[in-house]
This record gives sequence, structure tokens and C-alpha cells, in this order.
Amino acid sequence: MQLEFIRLDPYHRVFLKQQGSSSTYKATLTVPDTLGIYKLKIEYRRYGYSNIEEETIVSCIQFRHDEYPRFLNIAFPYYANVFLMMSAGFIFIVFFLYSDVGGSTKKQ
Repeated sequence: MQLEFIRLDPYHRVFLKQQGSSSTYKATLTVPDTLGIYKLKIEYRRYGYSNIEEETIVSCIQFRHDEYPRFLNIAFPYYANVFLMMSAGFIFIVFFLYSDVGGSTKKQ
């Protein structure tokens, strides 16, 4: 049995797998990042049995800005870079304020 996730052309085509010996079928489907209206479609035709044709319309929308995770694991190098630049800037300012490079020279 096959499940299609269709926008203009079939975007995903996955097979439904039977759950043990029961009459329940299951498939895992990843929704694309493309916004739009999609159609879930099942067509099952087998000689000697009745046909199954089912369609359901599904809308895919983006997350709002507050629905994303707060910290992303993949962005740790960027987080480290931010704190490294802040500490380097702080060290530079402290060094510049307390050094006498290019400052006033006293003549006695």
C-alpha cells in the first residue's frame, strides 16, 4: 500500500507498513520546508478486492518566530564566536585604557 504526499507532483511517496498481524498500517513522513497546500493520497487497487481511494488536503505553514527552539546545537561555534569576540573586545579596551602607548609623555 502506498501513500503519496502531493503538491504539483508527488513530493514523497512512501509505503505503508503493516503493524504486526493487525489490520493497522503506518508510515513516517517528513514534511518539506516549502509552504503550501498538499494532498495526502492513497490509492490501493488489487484484483479481487474493492479499491481504496482516499484523499486528504493538508496545509503546511512555517513556524512562528517564537516556536523555534531557543538554542540550536548546530550553532555552538557561532555562540562561542560571539563570546570570544566580546572577551577579546573587553581585553583590548582594558589594555588600551591602562597602557601608555601613544599617550602623553612627561618632560621633566
